[in-house]
Amino acid sequence: MVTLTSFLTIYIFGGLTFLPLVCVALLYHAYLTCRIRDSAASNAKHKKPLPSELDKLKSLTDWDIGPIGLYQDDLHSRRHSDVAAGYFAVCREFIAGGVNGKPPERTSFTGSVAPTASSSIYQSMYRSFFDRNKTQVSVIDTGAVRSSRKASNLFYIVLRHGHLMLYDDSEQVEVRHVISLALYEVDVYAGGEPIPEGELWIKRNCIRLTRNATSDGMATDLRSLFFFSDNSSEKEDFYHALLSSKEHKPGDIGDSPLPLQFEHRDIVQLIQQLHISGESFQARWLNGLIGRIFLAVYKTSQVENYIRMKITKKIARVPKPAFLSDVSIQKIDMGHSPPYITNPKLKELAVDGELILEADVKYTGEFSLEIAAVARIELGSRFKPREVSLVLALILRKLEGHVLLRIKPPPSNRLWVSFETSPKMELAIEPIVSSRQLTYGFILRAIESRIREVIQETLVLPNWDDVPFLDTSLQDHRGGIWK
Repeated sequence: MVTLTSFLTIYIFGGLTFLPLVCVALLYHAYLTCRIRDSAASNAKHKKPLPSELDKLKSLTDWDIGPIGLYQDDLHSRRHSDVAAGYFAVCREFIAGGVNGKPPERTSFTGSVAPTASSSIYQSMYRSFFDRNKTQVSVIDTGAVRSSRKASNLFYIVLRHGHLMLYDDSEQVEVRHVISLALYEVDVYAGGEPIPEGELWIKRNCIRLTRNATSDGMATDLRSLFFFSDNSSEKEDFYHALLSSKEHKPGDIGDSPLPLQFEHRDIVQLIQQLHISGESFQARWLNGLIGRIFLAVYKTSQVENYIRMKITKKIARVPKPAFLSDVSIQKIDMGHSPPYITNPKLKELAVDGELILEADVKYTGEFSLEIAAVARIELGSRFKPREVSLVLALILRKLEGHVLLRIKPPPSNRLWVSFETSPKMELAIEPIVSSRQLTYGFILRAIESRIREVIQETLVLPNWDDVPFLDTSLQDHRGGIWK
């Protein structure tokens, strides 16, 4: 039987220690569980997918998904290495414009249609498809409808590590299909019809993936894949991203095209010229447009061939110095910058359609030509005339002048160009190669003088040079715009 003293002892000490013991127990339990979670999170961060997970990835689709080993090495650490993303309607057959190729509409809590989620996959929440156990349904071939909100062939497609990941929407919860670009060729397709340059990205055309002819024969479906989008600009971006991300194997047809880049110093110089000069703030947009287009094309063969054709025709038409023959253009360098326009003004616009514009033009881009010619040198009756083969470099270092642009009243179909007065011009002519390594100063001076005379005779008032803006070569009456 418990005595009163024993009962009081147990009651007092039990009451004093019960609450502290409970608190200690709770803290100890929290400590243990937090350590376990932190450890699990740390391990999961570096965890490699289990074989069962890889098998699940293989079973996502009957398309060719490429090497599985790509996903075995630290998948989660590369979530932000995506190249491009967007909504596309995907078809196995070409259907002009695709089938309902529009992003799904989302309804807000007020009942109105909310804006479509941003297509930037850097801002969207990524969730690994390895954690999902939902049944996968292939709908591109069967046509089954996954959701009443959108067409069954509409996917949010992410380009990642040379693979296309096809999701239901921009939330990227589950991957429906994985396509390896290494197994396909990429092009723009319009159903077999030739595509004019101006219609390349219209909605009815698509990006096509065609199986490589050099594949290993393991594919179960050799049909092409057609990607349609209502956003023409995004379609162009995605096409360029596909080309740059595609890795060709030995034996594939062609290589991934490399963008033709402008020189870094040239774009820096253009930006500096636009912002440093305060002479014509209002013409900055025009000079920026001209400069950007110039940097896009100044290294292309098309521009070089056009300039070559124009100069060759001009050389053939104008009289040359009597001692020069067999003049031909060997090399053209467009220089590093276009002409810079300041003080543009509308001088006249009459009711009959007469238009005259004026502006100051400054050029320091160092346009250059290499010209081959044969010079006949006569040193007098005592010496026998001889011919010397020359290769000359003509460099336009600087040109400044006040230019006029004119469009005459109808039916004129061309823009006329002229300098109001003779432009200031720094022109250098340097011999590169000659049969004798001699510099014939009188020959170089004569060539430079003739070039200045040609400019005076063709591009200084009252003389005008013309640039047609409408071709009339197939019309009965040339040189005008007629009913």
